[in-house]
Amino acid sequence: VNTGREKVDPTEVEAVIHQSGLADDCLVLGLPDPDWGECLVAFCVPNKMNIDLVQKVIHAELSGAKVPKDIIPVEVLPLNEMGKPDYELARRMLFP
Repeated sequence: VNTGREKVDPTEVEAVIHQSGLADDCLVLGLPDPDWGECLVAFCVPNKMNIDLVQKVIHAELSGAKVPKDIIPVEVLPLNEMGKPDYELARRMLFP
């Protein structure tokens, strides 16, 4: 993901979220952004998680460009028929 002229590996952000123990699972992807080129968005399970606490952990572990603009709590991650992350479905969840 290229955001603000910096290249960010979404799996690095996912790893920080997983290691925090605050989310059972997560999916991080880049979405088009008029100012930054792309912005990071994290979909996290469970949907009743403490988003403020997740953001604090991310800010403590990662630099500015690697911090997701939004953390979206969901009951299940958007997956395809093969059980792999479905990035298009995730985008459609935000922009139907």
